Amino acid sequence: NSIGHLIALSSSYLVSNRTHAARRLKHHIEQPEVLARIQEMKSDESPTVRRIATGILIHHFKTRD
Repeated sequence: NSIGHLIALSSSYLVSNRTHAARRLKHHIEQPEVLARIQEMKSDESPTVRRIATGILIHHFKTRD
């Protein structure tokens, strides 16, 4: 299950892994567990991860309207 793998990777201690996972997860944001994880990533300790997660969510909700 690649989505499960990406969700696990999004909790990695390495920022590069978390940013990679976020960028890949955005393609599956319609799935509730992915949306929930990206919302959690808005509070990540890394400003880069927070910025990516916020951008993904803004785009997602803007394109849904």
